[in-house]
Formats: sequence, structure tokens, C-alpha cells
Amino acid sequence: MFAAHWCVLAARSSVFMAQFLSGAATSVSINDIEPRVFKAMLHFIYTDSLPTIDDDDDEAIGMLFAAAEGYDLEKLKMVCENILCNSISTSTATPALAFAQEHGCLALKKACFQFLASLQNLMEIVGTDAFENLKSTQPNFLEELVANVDDTPPDMHSSSEPILATPARTSSAMVAEAESGSHVLTVQEYSNIVGLGVCRAIPSGIFSVGRYRWKIAYYPHGHDSFSDDCISIYLLLQNTDATNVEVSCRFSLLDQLGEPVPEYTTAQGHITEFPRFVRREELENSAYLKDDCFRIRCDVTVAKGIRVQPTTQLVTLPPPDMLHQFSCMLETGVGADITFEVDGEMFAAHRRLLAARSSVFMAQLFRPAKENDATLIQINDMEAKVFKMMLHFIYTDTLPSIDDGVIMEMAQHLFVVAGRYNLERLKLICTNMLCDRINNTTVALMLAFAEQHGCDGLKKACFKFVASSQNLKTATTSDGLKII
Repeated sequence: MFAAHWCVLAARSSVFMAQFLSGAATSVSINDIEPRVFKAMLHFIYTDSLPTIDDDDDEAIGMLFAAAEGYDLEKLKMVCENILCNSISTSTATPALAFAQEHGCLALKKACFQFLASLQNLMEIVGTDAFENLKSTQPNFLEELVANVDDTPPDMHSSSEPILATPARTSSAMVAEAESGSHVLTVQEYSNIVGLGVCRAIPSGIFSVGRYRWKIAYYPHGHDSFSDDCISIYLLLQNTDATNVEVSCRFSLLDQLGEPVPEYTTAQGHITEFPRFVRREELENSAYLKDDCFRIRCDVTVAKGIRVQPTTQLVTLPPPDMLHQFSCMLETGVGADITFEVDGEMFAAHRRLLAARSSVFMAQLFRPAKENDATLIQINDMEAKVFKMMLHFIYTDTLPSIDDGVIMEMAQHLFVVAGRYNLERLKLICTNMLCDRINNTTVALMLAFAEQHGCDGLKKACFKFVASSQNLKTATTSDGLKII
């Protein structure tokens, strides 16, 4: 038995949607799919990824493809076809060709023919029972094989079958191989390092990328007199006997969520020395220096050489679409089983999705009480536009576009409702948005908001900002600080 949620199944599959809208029962019997295959399909529906499956279990992948075909899960079909393409061998090529023919898998068929372009691979399967069976069940098989494979041996034909001469149609790709890695340097007790002096470096721990050893040199007061008002950052190779190493790197200052800050991210390239990476004053007045600590990430790519390989047309997988499908469910209201009335506007939603994302909604919508059956909930202390943005985040894990003029106001409202409904990630996103908008005009009001709502990250960012004597002088004359 497998428990599932109709709203999730319907959002992901048009077949489940049709069953759902036709008033499907709470218990459904499925007799043509093995339990392990159905379990894997459910895992994909809920996560947009597959669970661990043995590499050589082509049978299970084939059955999963057939299940995806039955439930109109196009991306899952492409994932399965890609796995089959990458597992072709002399023992699987013939069954894979038969499967591709039966299910119309053009990419898999081309990948099989590409594999059989090797005379050695082809000779190993010619004459096998699987090969002879394919010849007898698919009359056009030999013609397709000859048209797609060069140097077909003549003994694979009967004496009555002509040998079809075809021009060579091969292709290859030049592949620039490289190895990539990253290292995060955390600078703690930043204020205690101030005063070290120009051209005094502090090294990071040593890390390895591309068989070479590297370290980051951090210059808190700059590398030279030209950069003495900045933090300098250098990538240094530690292998003294290495020559002609082709490396590219990128340094990024990280925000509170661990994401690169675009304005403090260098371009990926062969430059490994950045004497003016960030001005100290800018760092000290930013939200990225938190608790006297900040982080820098170095992404390193080391070239390994160029090789030539035959090209195989595999399946190009589309980008993840699960959140888009959930967004469509929210916009259309299909299958909604709960309605919220907020500030005179009505919002249709799906209680199980809400409960999965918020422990507060879980308690409110599934508690053992009569009000659990309610289909309409009124919310009187929230603006409709704020509730709509919160719903968008619940369904998509992102916020919709917000006009620059109201970002600060909306971030404050959303922070409050995120705390109310226990949406911790939304609180962090709002905190980050507010920290990015601290200036002499807003710092007093930001500080008041942080104090009122217990936003420690914003409060510390405000104190960091006013640590500058010039900022403090300007802020103390503002109306906001007088109100505080």
C-alpha cells in the first residue's frame, strides 16, 4: 500500500488530474505496475528525482519508462531513456534496440546504432539469439542497421539479401576536460585582525583541485599601497614542481544564506590575484560581515587537456518543472479544497501542500477537531497582497517580483507573517532583503523593526552600519532615531 496526495499527483500528471477531477476513490488498485516501480515513480513525482537504482537494472528502468508513459510523465521518460542510453553494452544493445523500437525512443535507438558502429561490438552480438529474434520480428531492422552503421560485416545477411553500400556518416567531438572544485574561507574575529599591516597575508588551509594543491592568501590591509584600503585575495599554487598549469578561478563574497553577492563576485577567468577585492569600509558597513565574521568562496577550474570522442546523441533533459507545476495549481485553483478570505479577497489553496510547508498550517488544518472540516478560513489581520506573496512562496519556494519602491515595506510584512506561520526560510530571505537596504535614512526604522520583531540578523547589521562615525553622526540626526 502506498499513501499519496491527490493534489500533488494531479499537479504532476495529466492522467492523475483526470482521475482526480472525475471523483476518484480514496483507494485505487493498480495491477500492471510492480510495487518497486510504482514506488520509484511516486518518488519522482514528489521530488523530481529518482531514488537509487542499481546501475545494471535496465529491466526496472524499462518498466519505469512504461509507467511514465502510462501516466504522461514526459520528464521521467526522458530521465529513463537517458539512463538506458548510458548503460548500453554488448549484452544490452539488442534488448535496448527492441525496447526503443517498441516505445518509439529515437534517442535510445541512435545511441544503440552509435555503439554498434564499432565493428568489435557489432560482431559480438551478430548471431546471438536476441539478434536473430530482432531480425525476425522487425523486418526493417537490417536496413536501419546498415544505414546507421559503417563496415557492416557481410555474413550478417542471408544470401538473398543485398549488401547496401552507404557513405560514411561519422562524427566526433573535441572535449576540453577539466576538474572543478571550491573552497570557502571563513574569516572569524575580523576586528582583531585589523592592524596587521599592508602586504601581510594570512593563508587558508590547503585544498586540492585537479591533482594540484592550492591555498588562498588573505591580505586584510591590502597587498600593496595601491590596495591598502581594501581586502586583497590571491589564489596560490602549492606544487613547487608544477609547470604550465592552466587554471581559472572566481572569488565571491557570500551573503548570510551562503549565496554569492553579485557586486562582490569576480569574473571566472585566468586572473588569480585580486588586490582590490572589496573595500574594507564597504564590507564593514554591509550585512555580509555578521558576528565579526564573513565568508569568501573560491571556485577553481583546472584544465586537464583535450580529447576527441565519438558523439552520441543522448537525451537533453529539461530543467526542473515541479515548482512551475505547483505554481499552475495555485493560479488555476484546480483541485483546491480550502479557501482563505483575506482583506475581502478570496484565495483557493490545497491544504496538504500548505501543511507540508508550514507546521502552523498542519496544526490548523489537520487537528482532530470539527473545524478541521472547514472549507473557508477568514484572516482579518493581514493585507491580501502579503498573503498572496506568502502563498506564492509556499508553492514555489521563491518570491514573486516586487517593485523597488515597496521592497522594504513588503519584506517587513512578509517577515512578520513568516514568523506567524513558521516559514524559517522566508524569514531569512526577508532579513537578507532588509539588510541590503540599510542606509542613513532607513537604519533607525530598521533597528526599531528588528527590536520589535526579534530580528537579530537585521539588528546586528544596523549596529555594524552605525559603527562608522560618519554614519552614526548622520543617523543620530534622523527623525527615525528621535522616534526610537
